[in-house]
Amino acid sequence: MAKRRRNDVGEFLHGKNHHTRDVNRRRNAQNHRNSDDSRRRSASKEVDLHDLGLPGAQEKIKQEIIEGINDNECGILFTHGSNNGTVIRDWMRNGSLKQFLTSKEIDGDVWPVGNHHTCVSFK
Repeated sequence: MAKRRRNDVGEFLHGKNHHTRDVNRRRNAQNHRNSDDSRRRSASKEVDLHDLGLPGAQEKIKQEIIEGINDNECGILFTHGSNNGTVIRDWMRNGSLKQFLTSKEIDGDVWPVGNHHTCVSFK
């Protein structure tokens, strides 16, 4: 008869990590972090600015905001990217877009959604 270190039938049947795997299966796997998805829900329209330079993106952003106000949108999510879209991102987030909203008498907020997106919501 072969000698075994442990003569445990449960380990033989279920493996060495039986109890730790059972605990992991029963744990609550919900993720309660603040996700980008919750902020994206406040925007009813998404606009991609990846293929545009700064002057083209500025015109597109202003045009989409005016169309969004006329269409009674609750907000617009702009996707500018994080590598090549940093100039567009900085223009939107550093006050220039808020100044445009104020000049057009639009009551709205500009806030970041991660590095890739910026949202403009209307009140």
